Amino acid sequence: MGGSRTELAESAGITVWGEPINRIAGVASNYMRQVAFVIFLMWIQIAASASWAQEDGDVQKSPYAPTADFHVTPGQGYAGLTSFRFDASLCTDERDSCRQLLKRWDYDGDGTWDTRFAHSNLSFYTFESPGTKYPRLLVKDNSGYLDSCQVATLEVAESCPPPGFTMTDINPFSPTLGQSFSLSDGHNHRLLLWFVKPSK
Repeated sequence: MGGSRTELAESAGITVWGEPINRIAGVASNYMRQVAFVIFLMWIQIAASASWAQEDGDVQKSPYAPTADFHVTPGQGYAGLTSFRFDASLCTDERDSCRQLLKRWDYDGDGTWDTRFAHSNLSFYTFESPGTKYPRLLVKDNSGYLDSCQVATLEVAESCPPPGFTMTDINPFSPTLGQSFSLSDGHNHRLLLWFVKPSK
């Protein structure tokens, strides 16, 4: 007798379900693999978006995210002289306190973060170059949700020039006795002055 077992069973009036069930199981298995692959791609996209948001500060706010807010004092100053005080204590979150939130600063608003994430609400910074600055704050809560804001504009002017007068050293005990010094010539340089208590 020839033919497969399935053909022989069907010729005898016996219904064989093994192969159809195997085909259904194979289709279901392929479908589940496709679903798992799609979920994996979605997870990669979400993780990449979160990383990009942290680096570039362009955050699409989630309804569960904290609210970033801050203020800076003073509102204007001088390059190389003024220490600006950045205060993020205005940030809020439904689950975490302000001190639990992580903060990161872009002091001049050039798109590059100048600090790492830290819990501190206060930060101080002195600009080395004059111009208009657009400071930006990025906030992250314990669940990883992000928010950013830019609420202040700072005006940083050129450093004040020193007075343009000349001093002559008349201290008889000074190694620079008789030499003259112009403060304008000493701009951005250290100026050494000698003071000696006069003898009685």
